[in-house]
Amino acid sequence: RIHVAVLVNDMVQDGEAAPRPKEELQTLENLITAAIGYDRERGDVVTIESMAFSTYEPAGEEVVKQGVADFLRAHLMQILQLVIPALVSLILALFVLKPILTSTAPAKQAPALAPGPANPQLAAPQAAAVAPPETPEDQLTRVVTQKMDASRAVLSDWASETGGAA
Repeated sequence: RIHVAVLVNDMVQDGEAAPRPKEELQTLENLITAAIGYDRERGDVVTIESMAFSTYEPAGEEVVKQGVADFLRAHLMQILQLVIPALVSLILALFVLKPILTSTAPAKQAPALAPGPANPQLAAPQAAAVAPPETPEDQLTRVVTQKMDASRAVLSDWASETGGAA
């Protein structure tokens, strides 16, 4: 068996509550019986009543728009509880952690020294301009031109040993 009770608010006309018309209540009853699968033989009951619901006036205070100064005055301690630890953390990071982290960082490479002596009194005495080293061919040419007679003798001995075939 199914028992359904429905309470419907009265209609408001000209500021006065008036019960809903019987035709509207009958339409609602037909809608409800179709929705629940109403069966009279089973003993199902559907009751619909129209009644004025109580109206309540909103309780409490009227909301007044507050400015920034009013908000700060009301929440000053909560704001300070957030700001002070943040400032302490910032100071700790700047003056304690930053030097520790920068000291463990790899040292920067020193810039290269400028060419020339830093103190002229400590500089080595200037050597005469040194010519680039001679190649073996240049050395041979120089020796042959300086010792022409000895060079001819060596070449003629060498030519006679090889049988004159050059």
